[in-house]
Amino acid sequence: MIQRAIQPETRNFGTTVNHYYDLGNNREFFSEAMYQRNTGFTYDAPAGLDITVPGSAAFVPNWARTINALDGNPNNNIRLRTRFPERRSQEFDDQAYRALAGIRGELGNWGYETALSYGKSDSEIRHVSGYFSRAKVRQAVDNGSFNPFNLGLDTPQSVIDGMREMAPRKGNSSVLSVDFSLNGELFTMPAGSVQSVFGGEYRREKISDQPSAIAALRYDSYSDFGSDVNPKLSLRYRATDNLILRASASTGFRAPSLSQIGAGKSLGFNYISCLPGQPFLSFCGNQPVEIGYDEERVGNKELDAEKSRALNVGMSWNLTDSLQLTVDYWRYRHTDIVDYDSITTLRGCLSGDVPVTGSEAALGDSFGCVVVNNELVFLRTGFYNIGSQETDGIDVNLNYRLDTNYGSFKFYATGTKTFNYERQLTPDSPKEDLLGRLSGANEIARPDLVADFGTDWRSGNWKASLSAHYASSMGDGDFRFGGNETVKSWTTLSGSLGYDITDNQSISLAVRNLTDKAPPYASSPTNGYASSVHDWIGRLWTLRYTVSF
Repeated sequence: MIQRAIQPETRNFGTTVNHYYDLGNNREFFSEAMYQRNTGFTYDAPAGLDITVPGSAAFVPNWARTINALDGNPNNNIRLRTRFPERRSQEFDDQAYRALAGIRGELGNWGYETALSYGKSDSEIRHVSGYFSRAKVRQAVDNGSFNPFNLGLDTPQSVIDGMREMAPRKGNSSVLSVDFSLNGELFTMPAGSVQSVFGGEYRREKISDQPSAIAALRYDSYSDFGSDVNPKLSLRYRATDNLILRASASTGFRAPSLSQIGAGKSLGFNYISCLPGQPFLSFCGNQPVEIGYDEERVGNKELDAEKSRALNVGMSWNLTDSLQLTVDYWRYRHTDIVDYDSITTLRGCLSGDVPVTGSEAALGDSFGCVVVNNELVFLRTGFYNIGSQETDGIDVNLNYRLDTNYGSFKFYATGTKTFNYERQLTPDSPKEDLLGRLSGANEIARPDLVADFGTDWRSGNWKASLSAHYASSMGDGDFRFGGNETVKSWTTLSGSLGYDITDNQSISLAVRNLTDKAPPYASSPTNGYASSVHDWIGRLWTLRYTVSF
């Protein structure tokens, strides 16, 4: 059986303080302060190395010399595609804090709330190993101190250390916002009153990303992203005293994130196919199979908002005074999804929509291609509005309350059954059915069924809970290996016990994943489990003391 570490060690510290003060006359002041710090490290497989070496170099092994001499010229340059000599690892240190203050109250039949908040985060990523300067590697190959044919196994550690690029990546962001809302009865109709909500928000966001020690800083500041009109229609009908039918339809939009608009440089390596019939053969030069190139990803200030449409139809039924059932059918469609894409830029290079130059300097800050001797050597790309997805399903929620001489019990069962989940990565790509399986490099996952069951108990000052979480099985991902076809279903148990010391003080002990059950194995993701669905932490104890003042 394949064994892999699920997650490197991390350290997290966070604290939150909430304060409420009654101002009288149906007014209340509220405030919150939060601080969070996360430190740790991440790792990944060694990066790919694509390099050309002289056929006459002393480190070229005999088997390579033999192959190189088949055309009668043993001194031909040899193109070698291998990997760098050590695993990539990084240390990270993230800090964030937020402060909020506001007032809520009532004016006649209307309620109001307004608040001011400010948040700031700082992040630093430091390369520990596995990140190398291509110029330094080139120099080490040319002077014979680094042998790329055997992954540097006979290379002195001092040479490997000298090829590393340790430049840290630092970033910070801040958000300042002021919001207000009014809610109350707008007017009365024969069937009842029409409630309304009015509100607004001002936001100012800043982001700074310094990807390396190079004297370059990318900075973006904006208070809002355009505007949009998104109507929502809701209907609610009380069929009987115990049965309510409801439906709603709405549209929405999500502005691109600051990182998608103003992300700093991210460097990588990619390939295009050079086999007959492939779309980018004109960038392959004399390469018969594939060609590798350096790729730089940056933000895109021309992004539009993502758009959505939603439909919900459901009911709420009080079968008895103690038993309630809600059932809701939902359907969502998202378009113009923002995603990273190199194919769109490559197509733009072919059509002339983005520039094709002979050097990075000539490319400037534009998306585009650098082509030398008819071979693609560099691509600058980023985020585009390219994707769409559709999904629908049903939510069921059942609650039952039981009062006894031993306390009050609340039993519940909730579940989400997804009927369809399709995603289209680009407008001209086929729709992909993602329901019930892992998919893509980011391992997007949507189980057919997710359910929670449990009970909450309270008696006097004591309270307790016991719950179970279930996620159905899925097919393994696009990059599975070792014959693993299925990611098994997963059920975990959690519990808690608490005591109210006074009216404004309480203490509780909670245990998540009581049996310390490991997530089911998935061969496709890097870490050996489906991180978007399953949790690697295992049994987690939380002791909490709460005081209100």
